[in-house]
Amino acid sequence: EIEEFIKKGDTEKVKIQDKRKKKEKVSTVQTPTVTEIPKPTTLDEFRKAFDKLDQEKWNRINNYYEQEIKEQAKLKRLNKDNYKSLAELDKAKRNSTKKKTLKALADKVKDNENKLKEQAKLLSKIVDDRAKVDQQILNEQRKLLFADKPSEHEISVQSSVNRLPMKTVREGLEQFKNLIPKDLLSTRLIDIDSTFNDVLNYRAMGATRSWFNPNDNIVYLRDTVPTSVVIHELVHWLEDKNSSLNKLAVQFLDRRTQGESEVNLNTLFPNQGYGANETAKLDKFDIPYMGKSYTKNDGSRTTEILTMGIEGIWKDPRSFIYKDPDYFEFIMKDILGKIK
Repeated sequence: EIEEFIKKGDTEKVKIQDKRKKKEKVSTVQTPTVTEIPKPTTLDEFRKAFDKLDQEKWNRINNYYEQEIKEQAKLKRLNKDNYKSLAELDKAKRNSTKKKTLKALADKVKDNENKLKEQAKLLSKIVDDRAKVDQQILNEQRKLLFADKPSEHEISVQSSVNRLPMKTVREGLEQFKNLIPKDLLSTRLIDIDSTFNDVLNYRAMGATRSWFNPNDNIVYLRDTVPTSVVIHELVHWLEDKNSSLNKLAVQFLDRRTQGESEVNLNTLFPNQGYGANETAKLDKFDIPYMGKSYTKNDGSRTTEILTMGIEGIWKDPRSFIYKDPDYFEFIMKDILGKIK
């Protein structure tokens, strides 16, 4: 008996080692990094790079989908077994079955419920892992957009800020720094919720829309602002500080919307928070708001071309390049200098 026990123990040990080897094998499958893809310098190279990463994503994600289908079927069987066990227990209670039998049935129900919980956890993990792969690939695509020499900022956070989602604000600042080349913006102090001159200020603004006010140099952010909107408002600040970028954006908008009339955004999208005087020229922009422009107090114009372009490319580079290659090339060539 002792020899059999030892033999069984050795067998179990081998099984555990095999499982560890399988885990190690899975962990060696890594998301491709930008070092494996030549840095794109043309529109076509960017498209091919995004496609390659997207294909890698689906190769990996499809495995998760297959696993999810398999585990969903198992969950369905466990649910069926559980309903059957509950029905048996209920019937036994009504028939005043012996306590020993009742306990056995109750234990069976409890065992099934535990199995269901474990199966639900497994399915949740599969979904989470799939989402992680999706995010990893998106991050790799974003790295292709980053400047060779990113901008530099010092960040000062005042303790008086209580309502701002500081983790999101910092993430937005970091992504903005990575995207914007150093030569587009000299080193400045980005201060949050301060009153210094010639710096970028943040203030929480409740539930209304986020916006940048060039008159007081403050970015007003919603309490629930996502990272993409932080980047968007920072680009407004950038355009205000760099007149040459503003000029390029106005020229691009005029070229794309030549001969078009202004359309009222509130009429197009009622109850979406647009003011009665907010208008845009639609062109073939994926989002009508891209065609919006403003006339400032000094008579100069500013647009949503840079803000919506950089935000949109950061959110989903591959989708953007296919939907509007002309817009993508303008941002990456004339603004960010990634296309030569």
